[in-house]
Amino acid sequence: MRHQPIEVPQDATLTGSGAKAAVIAQTVLLFTLTTLPTPLYRDYAREFHFSVLTLTLIYATYVAGTLTSLLFFGRLSDQIGRASVSLPAIGGAAIAALLFVFAHSTAMLFVARLVTGIAAGLSSGTAVAWLRELHDADDAKTASLRTVAVNIVGLGLGPLLAGLLSAFAPLPLTLCYLVYLALLVPLAIAVAMTRETVKERRSLQKVSLAPRIGVPAKLRRQFVSPGAITFAIFSLVGFYSAIAPSLISEKLHLTSRAAAGAIVFELFLVGAIGVYAAARVSSRNVMLWGAGMMLPALACLVAAEALASLPLLLTGTAFGGVSLGLGYRGTLEVGNQMAPEDKHAELISALFVCGNLGLAVPVIGIGVLSAVSSPELADYVFAAVIALISAGGLAAGSLTEKS
Repeated sequence: MRHQPIEVPQDATLTGSGAKAAVIAQTVLLFTLTTLPTPLYRDYAREFHFSVLTLTLIYATYVAGTLTSLLFFGRLSDQIGRASVSLPAIGGAAIAALLFVFAHSTAMLFVARLVTGIAAGLSSGTAVAWLRELHDADDAKTASLRTVAVNIVGLGLGPLLAGLLSAFAPLPLTLCYLVYLALLVPLAIAVAMTRETVKERRSLQKVSLAPRIGVPAKLRRQFVSPGAITFAIFSLVGFYSAIAPSLISEKLHLTSRAAAGAIVFELFLVGAIGVYAAARVSSRNVMLWGAGMMLPALACLVAAEALASLPLLLTGTAFGGVSLGLGYRGTLEVGNQMAPEDKHAELISALFVCGNLGLAVPVIGIGVLSAVSSPELADYVFAAVIALISAGGLAAGSLTEKS
């Protein structure tokens, strides 16, 4: 039976630049929440008396929520519309922020991170597809650059906002979440008014939630390179979001939350600049350059830890930012180019699955190795494994291009 489209009131919609701005704001704010606790993890550990391993598991719980959303709801917005998924995602972000505000135990941090992941998973593929569809077909390049840049900016604003507010304002463990909640209110209103781009939408009774990764069989060989590179670059994001503040404090003796937040922000700022600096480089080439730049980034980070060197840490962070910006832009564009017309959100969600596995698996490995051996050995093993994965993605992409 043919489903009927769900009508959206046309007199209450944002179009043109207003619609794009609303979806960009959604992307920025939903990604901001994912890294907002970064400078505060050391304070949570002291207050609730948990170890580095517990910290990494709290961080990684976010990925359980994200993967659940991506696997079950990754193509939901293709079926019921972009706004119908985005608004619940914003609601989930508000619940997560409230959980952080009222957190009084380690268990509440786990729940807050889980809800954060669910909200981010609902929003991520949906917002990418929505922003692309709000641009004309001949403006796809602009849409791609904006998507990647605002994702990265959102990730960077989290630690910067939390670091500054917790260092220089009252209520160090709650004010950043209260500010965040205030920003969600106008965002929800704007998203509710934004023009819908899915023309034929299903009722909830006819929605399919069967888990699907979303990579057609004929595209799986091509998907290896962007999937591996996405895993690698988000592994670096995971390292900075969960582990780097402790490293900065313990190895470099920089105890300021603002300093930790600023150093993590450097990674994302350089990444956002790199997106536009290499705008004229082809999607595949920029993806491969992103994988290649991961290698000097990891080398500098290992040396920075071994020598307790702030200049080496800043240099490695800059290389990592370039790798993130180039690699993320390249993988997203290659994924969009590969995707069949009616499966953009589904295939992009598959890339986000790879990215979220990269966020979690290496960070958990660092926590386990730190507990049974030493943090230094754990970080060195992390660097070696991510270097191998980056090199593998680089090789796979080069071979696919030649074939």
